[in-house]
Amino acid sequence: MNRVIGLEMSHEMIKRDLKSPLTFEDFKNIADTAKKTPASKEAEVLAKTELMYTLFSHISYYNIESYLKKFSKSIVYLCNSKDGYNALSRIISACLSDISLDISRRVEIETATHLLDLIETYPIFYDIFQKKIENCICSNICNIKSTSSLELVENLKENLNIEQQSLPFISAKNKQDDFNEIVSKNNYSKKDSLIKRLRRVVIKNFNEESITKFITDFNKIVNELNIDDSDKQLIIEKYGAIMIKLYTFAAPIWLSEQENREYKQITLELE
Repeated sequence: MNRVIGLEMSHEMIKRDLKSPLTFEDFKNIADTAKKTPASKEAEVLAKTELMYTLFSHISYYNIESYLKKFSKSIVYLCNSKDGYNALSRIISACLSDISLDISRRVEIETATHLLDLIETYPIFYDIFQKKIENCICSNICNIKSTSSLELVENLKENLNIEQQSLPFISAKNKQDDFNEIVSKNNYSKKDSLIKRLRRVVIKNFNEESITKFITDFNKIVNELNIDDSDKQLIIEKYGAIMIKLYTFAAPIWLSEQENREYKQITLELE
């Protein structure tokens, strides 16, 4: 079984599980009737992005990673002692583990997008900041086709098909091999742009005291939300991880600026 088939089966099982908990009969039926899709880089990238699109369409961004871990464990448990299917469940679990880093990066983009909106609002409009946490923090606000890269992959596939039809003597191999690299670069560019904007806003509008107050206020509002405690903890952890990185980047700059101000003040006093 190639990776494309593994990803496509994973996708079908997840879609079934999102409707109602997957049973062994569901697993067996999907496995037994799976398409024998040929392996190719193009097909693999498309299968991966389609799966991620489904995840971001149906699950809150901060819950996706924990859902996949639970799902992977559950299918292995379902197929325990089931000849043939036991090994297959472990292969599918491995397929999901292989794309976990791609999913984590996209979850971070979604989280960073929320955070950028919040830190731009916080210093000026606290009431709006609070409302955004209460009304939007549990929702995926990015364009899902963009977050999952499905829009990009579909465009790449369409352009490849047009080129093959126009110039059938040109091999598509290099184009297929580039699919994953193009998607990876696009995803990195989006994340890098977001982080740079976050850094600029934090350095310009905050200091050590105000960023600490932002984190305290954020955590307080999240803890007051009418959602499960496990969800509150996941949200606080996701945002906390990015805030620590931002603080680590900004703190030396704030310190340098403060030392420069103090030096200038001492110089003026001496004069």
